[in-house]
Amino acid sequence: MEHPNSAFDIEWVPDGERQPKTDDEMWANLKRFLEEITPVAEEVGVRVGLHPYDPPVPAISGVARIMRSPEAFRKYLDLVPSDNTGVVVC
Repeated sequence: MEHPNSAFDIEWVPDGERQPKTDDEMWANLKRFLEEITPVAEEVGVRVGLHPYDPPVPAISGVARIMRSPEAFRKYLDLVPSDNTGVVVC
C-alpha cells in the first residue's frame, strides 16, 4: 500500500527491536543530557531547542515520546533552567 505524504498511521511504523523506554526513563535521560550540555552551550553561546513530536503520540515501537504536550515543554524548560534552552516551533 502506498502511503500518502500528509498522513500518519501508527500501523505503518515497524515494531523494530528497540528496547522499550518509559516516560520516566526518557525524562531521566533528557535531564542527564541537559545537565551535561547546558553549561557548555552557555559557555559558547549556543542555544538548544526541542521541537514537538509530530504526531504527538505517547510511544512508537515501545519508546516513549515525551515532547507531546504543552505541559511537557514546561517540564523540559524547568529541568535545567537556562536562557540557552528553548522550544522550536515551525
